[in-house]
Formats: sequence, structure tokens, C-alpha cells
Amino acid sequence: MREDQIAFLIEAGAVLGGSAGSSEKAQEILAGLRKVVPYAASSLSTFHGFDVDHKSLVNIDYPAHVLDHLDSWFVRNDPAYEHMRKVNNRPLRWRDTPFPYRETFSAQEVFLPAGFTEGVTVCLYNRLGVYTGNLHISTDDPRHPADSDVAVLVAMQTMLGGLVDRTRSFPPPVWEVDDAVNAVCFYPGPVIEGVPGRPVGPHLAEGSPLVRMLLARYARQQLPQRFWWHSGGGVLHAVTTTRWEDRVLVLEEVAEPPFGLSVRELEVLTLLVDGRTNVQVATALLISPKTVAKHVERVLHKMDVRSRTEAAVRAQRAGLVLLSA
Repeated sequence: MREDQIAFLIEAGAVLGGSAGSSEKAQEILAGLRKVVPYAASSLSTFHGFDVDHKSLVNIDYPAHVLDHLDSWFVRNDPAYEHMRKVNNRPLRWRDTPFPYRETFSAQEVFLPAGFTEGVTVCLYNRLGVYTGNLHISTDDPRHPADSDVAVLVAMQTMLGGLVDRTRSFPPPVWEVDDAVNAVCFYPGPVIEGVPGRPVGPHLAEGSPLVRMLLARYARQQLPQRFWWHSGGGVLHAVTTTRWEDRVLVLEEVAEPPFGLSVRELEVLTLLVDGRTNVQVATALLISPKTVAKHVERVLHKMDVRSRTEAAVRAQRAGLVLLSA
């Protein structure tokens, strides 16, 4: 690595430690990078949902259609990008790929017609090794990026990975639970987005019954912090929601409710929280008031409380409610 490139990396570290916003930092770093790794265009993009689409944080001289391609089709289908994500994450120039990259769709239909003759994508990762986004560089001179430039780009994989890391702003609950817990975020719109490094799971996938229910309650501002959801067959899911800024983090996992409550007992307890009488509970669940009374008796015994009111208060505080659409 040349002395000017080492000096650039030191300066980039100082910029990252400054108080400017992410976009301002990215703009300054990419401008400095151009002096030591000559390029015709560059962009820095952040992971933007379900490990597919991305969103550009900074763009320097890419035409709009090329930038759109990089943030959508490229990360879905490009063979070089797929190789770096699944086989070897080292940055690949066109000439480094184990196949003739110039013959690919991206090169033939997007980059070459736009005047670019060489390029490299750098997959970015945070300190935990979680993928966070991309640095794209394109040149109009096939000699660049040179071999000495690749070492600079490798060094930037983690440096810039932290800059575009959307997980930095996530509240503590997303990191304090088991890695297998499913997670998504809701944004105004509403927009549903995956959480980098966390599984989505079948029940938080877009369009699922649970997500439809969550979105409906989110729109009505009736989303509790904790509740239970029944996916059928006696399987219960613990769901928590955490609001921060303009977003809502949703965590979901299959679990057993406390006190050994059954699905039916949780249904009854939920209606008690709602202030229903035994007759009203019976009507709602299509069972007899006598059967409701037996369920209430078992709920009180399992929860070790003396009255339905005490059970309802305890359940509300503990998020022991079963929600449906």
C-alpha cells in the first residue's frame, strides 16, 4: 500500500470519529478516496430490507438509472455480487471474477453503455460480521482500480461497514434476545424491513396473517408492547414491540405462556382483561357460561390469584393477552 493511501485511511478514520452526520462523513470519505483510488463514479449504499434492496447514502457521478440498477437488480441477480456474498467477500474487480464479467447483463446493458469500462463492488460488514451494505466504484479506464488499490478497499470493508450500519440505531431488545428470535421493523408508510443479522421467519414475512394484524393495529395506534398470537394447532408465539424514533421493532418467537396456560385459557384471560362477564365470554368463544366458569377457575388457580379482577390486572401488566385480527 502506498504512503498516500495509508494517509487517506488515517484521515478516513478521523472523519468517522467526527460529529458530522453519516451522509456528510460518507461524502467526505468518498471524495478523499477518489484521490488515491481514481474512479469515474462511486456510491455508498446501505442494506435496506430483507437482505435484497439497498438505498444509496451517497452517490458521486452515477447516472440515476445506473444507481437504481446497483441498488436493486444488481444485489438481486448479479453473479459477481452473489459470489462475494456467498463464496468470498473479498472485493472483485471485473477482471478478478472467475467468469467473463464483461459478458454479463450488468456490464453489457448498464455499465458499458454508461461509459464505464472497469469497476469493483466492496461488500461492507460491521464489527460483528453482519453485512451492512456496499461501496460501488466504476472507472472509465480499464487500468483502474490498480492492484495496489484493492488493499485500500479491503481495509474499508469494516470502516465503511460501520458507517452504513442501520443496526447501530436499533434499541437494545434486538441484541438482548436469542439469535433465533425473528425480527422486523415497521416504518411510516407503512414499510416493513428486515433486521440485519436477524431471521424474519415465516410469521413475520410480508403478507402473513400476523403481519397483517400488526399493520392494522399499527395504523390504529393500538399496538401493545407485549402480547401472544396463536398460529394454529396449539402453537403460541410471544410477540414484543418496541417503539423508537418513528419506527417499531417487532420480535417474535414460539414460546409457552407462563403459568402453564392453554390457548383456550389465554383466550378467556384476554376477555377478562377486556372486562367481559362470563356470559359475554361464552358468547365470544361460542361455548357455554358453565364451561367459561370452569376455565376461569383453572386460570385463577394456575395464576395463584383470588379474583378475576386480580387475574386481569396481572395479565395486563405481564402482556398476557392473545391478539387476533
